[in-house]
Amino acid sequence: MDYFKKYRYRCEVSESWTAFDMKSVGTKITPKMRQIQLALQDNKLKLFKTLICESDAREVVNQNGCKVVDGLNMNFIRNLISNKADQRFVDLIDSVLCTDFDDCFGNNNIVSAKLNNTLIFVIQLILTPISLHPHFCNAKVSHFDLSQYQVYTTTKSQPLFVGRFKQDINVRWLLHTVNFFKFHLKAGVGEGILSDAYNNLDPHQYPQPWVGPIRSGTHILGKNWKGVHNFLVDEDLHELRSDGIRGIYCDHGEIFQDLEIFFDEEKFPAQNWLENWEEFLPSNPFQVSRSPSSGRRPSRTKTTLPNLDIKTFYGTSQCTKKAYFYGRIHAMPQQQGLIGFQRIVVLKYYPAPSGEFDFEQVYCYEGCVFPGNKVIVGRWWHQLGDPKANTTQSGPFIWWNVDRNGSGAEGTGDEALNFYEEYLNI
Repeated sequence: MDYFKKYRYRCEVSESWTAFDMKSVGTKITPKMRQIQLALQDNKLKLFKTLICESDAREVVNQNGCKVVDGLNMNFIRNLISNKADQRFVDLIDSVLCTDFDDCFGNNNIVSAKLNNTLIFVIQLILTPISLHPHFCNAKVSHFDLSQYQVYTTTKSQPLFVGRFKQDINVRWLLHTVNFFKFHLKAGVGEGILSDAYNNLDPHQYPQPWVGPIRSGTHILGKNWKGVHNFLVDEDLHELRSDGIRGIYCDHGEIFQDLEIFFDEEKFPAQNWLENWEEFLPSNPFQVSRSPSSGRRPSRTKTTLPNLDIKTFYGTSQCTKKAYFYGRIHAMPQQQGLIGFQRIVVLKYYPAPSGEFDFEQVYCYEGCVFPGNKVIVGRWWHQLGDPKANTTQSGPFIWWNVDRNGSGAEGTGDEALNFYEEYLNI
């Protein structure tokens, strides 16, 4: 397709009025109207998929001296999903969890991205950096109660990755988690527990879309990140998991963590990821483990497994308490034909006030890096607990890449390396 035909096609598709949340249209949807809308939805999803795949935005400095992401495709995407004054506006993000595609699955189904009718969910995930930015996509968040229930489920009920070798994302659980945090970040004060602090962040601390084309493979992540993790008190967590949705519970958590991630094979090579860490937090899905997390026994079937490119990293997290973490990351296959997803595992250690190792303050993280390496979403749990058990304290987390450290002080990562050496000597 030459450029002129491609341009005409994009104009025709973008100018066709399309509603993903047909329940909000305000008029009776006849069978014929629904049939037309389904065809238009399919065209719109193909358009967004193409725009994402062909995006090649760059980072520029705006008139206020802040770095922003600018590009033809990126600006077109932003306008389509956020500018309601434009007749081409489409409710792709405003309709999260409210589409006919959502109705294809039960609320408690594990929705793998390999299933039919999940392309919309994958695209909605990829557009998370735009959705979370305070200048875009500020419609009221729907189904927060359902999202809250989902983010506190166990890995038995809702595993983050699906399949024998964790090659498919649990796309709707991830979407519930983004929806959960969007509520807390953008709902009005008194509703979203993070909204006041979020509104007062410096402009360079907000999520930004990816730069350049999205690439496949295992990538080194940016250094500076903003992070949030939430939890419920034990009594509320037990009630929610036992009785299901009976209302909205009070989430807890630190306001924002400032994280720094370091990739340095000389200072922290792959062999620094310890064997006992791999036992209870497997980083390589192709390596058979009998840990509580995997629950697998060694297979007797001879299978040729791929040689996975895994990168190892370390870092620090600072909020009300300082923590040191160590992790690994690897690429994942395409999800609904879209590349760039990665899986990440992290062990986080909170030292005792004296600075010594505290066995009670060790947490596991498993997350999905969205294409473009700007957002990571997943689940944390206490290292001594089984993430499949209803009694284990666990919850959701989200990290987003930022231009510079929120505290203003750039670290070197040496503290995390020193703590690792102390850990080895215990």
